[in-house]
Amino acid sequence: MTVAYPFTSNAYELRALLFSKTLDLMSPDPWKDACLFSGRLSSWTFANSMLVSMQHRNERTLHPDLPDRPTLIASGAAWVRAGRFARPDCNAYRIIKVDEMGGLSTGMVYDISQTDGAPFLNLAPSHPSSSAIITSMESMFGEFTSDGGPLHVSQGESLDRDCRIDGRTVWLDGSLDESGTIHALSKTLAFIILSGEETAVPLDFITESASLMVCAAFSCDVGGLDSPDPSTLPVSTLLLEAGGLARRAARRIIAFCGRNTGFRDGSLLSPGPTSTGSGPLADEDLSTDMDQEQSTSIIVDNPVPVVDSTSFDLGGVL
Repeated sequence: MTVAYPFTSNAYELRALLFSKTLDLMSPDPWKDACLFSGRLSSWTFANSMLVSMQHRNERTLHPDLPDRPTLIASGAAWVRAGRFARPDCNAYRIIKVDEMGGLSTGMVYDISQTDGAPFLNLAPSHPSSSAIITSMESMFGEFTSDGGPLHVSQGESLDRDCRIDGRTVWLDGSLDESGTIHALSKTLAFIILSGEETAVPLDFITESASLMVCAAFSCDVGGLDSPDPSTLPVSTLLLEAGGLARRAARRIIAFCGRNTGFRDGSLLSPGPTSTGSGPLADEDLSTDMDQEQSTSIIVDNPVPVVDSTSFDLGGVL
């Protein structure tokens, strides 16, 4: 399929393009790459992270000086507020937005590498230690109950699974390294978060995908981690549903760990160092072309915003 670039401004044609490109993800390696990309830009919906990834490959062909992957994505209005402006020779990335009535439209966003202007402080994502992330994940289990009490994590040996739930106890294989531990804990947390969801996609496939997203967000070593096999799904378009559900669970885990550790997602525009609870623009009206999920990241001093359950994703919505 030949795709015109820059991408169309017609949201429904853009959605059709997304569905057509899912065929390219029907094997483990491309699907793993898509999950890792989504995890690194975890404040964006899975569908829009796919669109950004596709367009960034085109942009790198036109501008070889751009990095291998986007690092900080925001609308043009958000970049203006940060004192930066889109380069005239670069193309905006088209994303899909939804209004209150469920209608689709497109928005335009840019990576920092496509902008020039004043330096913007605190752009790089913070990276807490793996042990701090693990401690935070273990505490997250206490938010859920089983047999009338909160869950708690204990380590075991020779488990039939890396991590399993038995009553109120979450048994974790103590022989795992830090990356393997984060992977196992996030998969189990995703399983709890998504239990009860109605979907044609096997839950193990979704939770395995969510754990890859979490590992990517926290810069874990993912070289030894396997990817679920998309070829086991009956149709390729179910990948959008799987990605949307996995992203929802991963985002909740990342948000919880972020509030506990000060982790700052690299896909967010974080406020300046003088902010103490709210940024300098907190009393201003948001620009109408600013993405809802991105708007608070430059205005409110919260390293990872609370998960918005109404955020738009193609998976499970259309």
